[in-house]
Amino acid sequence: MDPGEDPLTCAKRELQEESGYAGNRFQKVGEIWVAPGYSTECIHLFLATELTPWESHLDEDEFLSVHFFPFFRVVEMVERNEIKDAMTMIAIQMAYPVWKGIIGNSA
Repeated sequence: MDPGEDPLTCAKRELQEESGYAGNRFQKVGEIWVAPGYSTECIHLFLATELTPWESHLDEDEFLSVHFFPFFRVVEMVERNEIKDAMTMIAIQMAYPVWKGIIGNSA
């Protein structure tokens, strides 16, 4: 986050810059501390839905490939340890109950 930036504003900006998509709805699913023993860095986690294509703006040293999977498939990938990044695993697990609530309310 930029100094003084609101977490939601940062989430919206980062989604657009890095994925090339903008979200219409955001729901905060939690916060995690990366390494509380020696860092005060706090990561704010949001679930973005109703995505629309947007222009990405990667930094010069960023190289990302965006892949699309149904959310339930990503949850399965975490459960099978196919996704090994700890922050991603935690974010998916924290977003899952929120996603289930969204899907359940739209049926």
